[in-house]
Amino acid sequence: MKVDYVKVADWIRENWKASMKCPVCETNDWRIGEDVVEIRPFIGHSVETVGNVYPFVQLFCSKCGYVIFFNAVISGIVDPKSFIKAGSGAPLKNKKEG
Repeated sequence: MKVDYVKVADWIRENWKASMKCPVCETNDWRIGEDVVEIRPFIGHSVETVGNVYPFVQLFCSKCGYVIFFNAVISGIVDPKSFIKAGSGAPLKNKKEG
């Protein structure tokens, strides 16, 4: 699936509050990957074609290649109806929160 560059760029501008410098090379030349990519659960020595698939939009640094993935459902790039477990997962709590 091809990404909607305008939609991705708008979502990033709205949600990225921290410095946009690359944490590796400290440049600010991010590129949006042209396809929605997927990550599957690791099952070992074979490729499994069933189970959950997690869609992501990728941003990459054009200088060093560092990659950042954003959940494509939560960011609104992929329709939630096409992916049931968009918000699933265990919350990461701050140590102070207990």
